[in-house]
Amino acid sequence: MSNKTPEAKDAKIESARKYPVRIVLALVILVLVLIVSVRLFVYQNPPSPIVKSDPDTILVCFDHEQRDCVTAFIADTDPERTRGLSDTEFLLANQGMLFVFDSSSNECFWMKDMNFSIDMIFMDASKKVTKIYDNVDPDTYPSSFCNDQTKYVLEVNAGLARRAKLAEGQVIDF
Repeated sequence: MSNKTPEAKDAKIESARKYPVRIVLALVILVLVLIVSVRLFVYQNPPSPIVKSDPDTILVCFDHEQRDCVTAFIADTDPERTRGLSDTEFLLANQGMLFVFDSSSNECFWMKDMNFSIDMIFMDASKKVTKIYDNVDPDTYPSSFCNDQTKYVLEVNAGLARRAKLAEGQVIDF
């Protein structure tokens, strides 16, 4: 038999009840601190979707008011056009790649080494949309997507052409 008073026993029980609550609270605070730290690190060091040293870019707009635009990396040399977006991990929502050819000709594209679906927007020398291939999946490789009289091709994330309500015959500004 214990010689402790009932009040002492109640105080010990109450202390034991508070101890696990303190541990849980400390763990919750620790987890929150870790989450905030990771998010800050990611925002300070965002992944680069396209690795290209000192990229040339251009603003490509789907309307004259320039409300619906993407920043496009320019591929205007044979090596850049050949590589295109191959092996690129992803594009940000407001990014694309604009392929510029020396003259209008029949141009074909494929999805070799692609990691995500895209829309391909073919344009003539006057920047008029002549063909749109939407939601082209990497699994379509080795199929080719071609168009005559092509001077420019814009590749963007799949679904953007539909969201921007692009149509053949429309002129794109850049």
